[in-house]
Amino acid sequence: MPYTFNENCIDCEKCAERCAAGAVIVHREDGHTRCEVDQDLCVSCGHCGFICEKAAVIDDKGNIAKFVPVSEWKSARVNLYECTGCMICVEVCPEYALAMSKKCSHDDPFTFAFLADADKCTGCGMCAERCPVGAIEMV
Repeated sequence: MPYTFNENCIDCEKCAERCAAGAVIVHREDGHTRCEVDQDLCVSCGHCGFICEKAAVIDDKGNIAKFVPVSEWKSARVNLYECTGCMICVEVCPEYALAMSKKCSHDDPFTFAFLADADKCTGCGMCAERCPVGAIEMV
C-alpha cells in the first residue's frame, strides 16, 4: 500500500531525507518545491508518516499516517527460539537494522536474526509483519 501526500504537505523534504527506499521524489521547479511518492519504489514502511508533523502522508485507503516522536518509536525484538533463520526480516528492513547471527561452529546449522543496530530501527514493523513464524514483536 504505497503512500501519497495530501494538501497538508508543505514540501519540507523531511520525508525524502528519511525514506530509505528512495521513494520520495523532490521536484524543484521555478523556485518551488514539490514532493511526490514513486509508487513503484514505495515499500510502505511508514517512515514518511512517522516524521510528518503536518498529517500530510496518507495510505491507499486515505488514512493519515501517524506522526510518532522518535522517543516513542518501537523496536524489533526477535524470539531466538522461534526464529528459523529464513532472513526475510533482514531483507525487508528498510533501515538495515537487523542482521543474521554467525554459526557457532562448522557443524552448527542454526542461525537467527537479531537487532544489530537499535539506533537504526524506526519501529516500522515490516520485519514483524513479514516474519512467517511470528518470531518478531515490536516493543
